[in-house]
Amino acid sequence: MTQIFAHRLIVADPGLTSVSGHHAAVLDVLNCEALLEQNVKVEVWHSKGADETVTKLVEDKKAASKQFFSAAFYNYIFEPARLKDQQRQIKTLVSEYQTLLLLSGDSGRNSVLFHTMDWYHLWALSLAAKWAFKASGKLPNIILLLMFNPLNQTSKYHTAPLYGIACKVLSGFEQVKIFAGDYETSIEVSSLIGVDRLPLHPCLVVSDVNVASIESYTSKSKSLLLYCGDAKANKGFNELPHLLEQLIGRVSSIDSGEIELVIHYTNLSSDIELQETEQKLDQIAYKFDKLRLIKGFIPEAQMATLISSSSAMLMNYDEKVYQHKSSGMVWLAAIYNTPLICLTDTWVNREAARLGLSHIHTQPFLLHQAIEGMFGSGVMPSRYYKNIFRPFSCWLSNQL
Repeated sequence: MTQIFAHRLIVADPGLTSVSGHHAAVLDVLNCEALLEQNVKVEVWHSKGADETVTKLVEDKKAASKQFFSAAFYNYIFEPARLKDQQRQIKTLVSEYQTLLLLSGDSGRNSVLFHTMDWYHLWALSLAAKWAFKASGKLPNIILLLMFNPLNQTSKYHTAPLYGIACKVLSGFEQVKIFAGDYETSIEVSSLIGVDRLPLHPCLVVSDVNVASIESYTSKSKSLLLYCGDAKANKGFNELPHLLEQLIGRVSSIDSGEIELVIHYTNLSSDIELQETEQKLDQIAYKFDKLRLIKGFIPEAQMATLISSSSAMLMNYDEKVYQHKSSGMVWLAAIYNTPLICLTDTWVNREAARLGLSHIHTQPFLLHQAIEGMFGSGVMPSRYYKNIFRPFSCWLSNQL
């Protein structure tokens, strides 16, 4: 007999194309199994370009998988797009968002979660919502999570006004709830749309299970996590071989094996420079057995163990790209009480301060001097910390 659910939640995720990175990690945070216990059916509508490993991941998380989106979610950010190409991509996303909204039903028993939204996605969704409402006179509940700060310029065009206009249009629908992912995004978007302060949603990097069991992650080893996550040039991946040259032979506790160096990364890119860096790291690890390389996407529990057991984590993000761009790695470091060594001055430093996370800012050539001083420090949770680390699925169920 077909089960009848009290509520239906569609997670609209055109960016879910592979089992790696932020979009795959969000599935852990959703805690679909807990939502099912509350009689909420979860469906994940993702990219048509996703392979069977994505379908398996979604279904393993107790959600229904649907290949739906053909629009490129990120190409406009990472590749210089001509205005005509950008308009074509937005038009495709508008059409697909509109179809999704029309198929979702009314707000009585149906909700759609849109996460990781930037101006491009917001602009498309604002048009889709207007046209869907005009066509049918109804909309599902829309839960909108803003990850990108309007000040984070992802194209050569000044897009903050478009971000603000789209949010104003969407906030005009009673079915729409808008939340910001961090303090700075809340401040900027609130200013653009003329409200006192957008509320924050809990961070999308730690599931309810791991938030509830943080005390179990207390054992620290003498290790320095030099990199963690998807291999990206703007996160300092290509600078790792040079940093290793500065550390090996210059820090006695590293050479003696007292401190282990650890690098985790996932590289699904065809970028030649990233591939060359990967080869260099393999060569260094072959010669220096105190360097541990962990390759490929790892599940949340393994990521928790990796970060929580590290004595410190290195952050070497591009100052221009990450001046107003958030990173989930900071939240992971905070929740698992792992201090940061920052080689650049970005949003990362400011967020660490707001969270009460121990961090220092130093220059690459002084890295060897900074390492020893970081061991033993940690986090002093702030009020902001407690707001960010509320259990996500519990919060989400209250929005349905």
